[in-house]
Amino acid sequence: MSLLMELIRLNNPMVNSVIGHPENSHIITEALGFPDLYIPGEAQRFKALYTIKQLLGSEPKEQTDEAGEIKNIPASRAGTPLIPDPTVDEEEIQIAVFKYFLSSSKGMQVRASNPKGYANCRAYQDLLQDSYQQKQDIKTQKQMEQIEYDKRLKELIKRG
Repeated sequence: MSLLMELIRLNNPMVNSVIGHPENSHIITEALGFPDLYIPGEAQRFKALYTIKQLLGSEPKEQTDEAGEIKNIPASRAGTPLIPDPTVDEEEIQIAVFKYFLSSSKGMQVRASNPKGYANCRAYQDLLQDSYQQKQDIKTQKQMEQIEYDKRLKELIKRG
């Protein structure tokens, strides 16, 4: 534990990214001696791992969008669409879990032995990324609106 505490005290961005990565949260709680400690994002990690397990048992379904492009829609084992829930999901955490899985040695094994399941996971990750980007766009738009509002308010105050 003392080594972990020394690493935390360093406040080094690289070390902090390793310590804070969703895949390491359970190791950190055990190293700190608090296995029941609530770790923000841990539920999202488990949700992503559960979703990966579901996705590996099926293949994506092709669907044509409004522009006529064919997109892969992730599907569950029952063949029903399996899509992220933007009201519950913390996409940034789940994307990190999916990236880790898909690029890990286990992910590479799945890519070779179960290409349809791998493609299903990639399709879901793409939807997570799209959802994350939409939330970021909305956040940026609200910030721009606030800047514009503040600018107008300052102008009104100057006019008196």
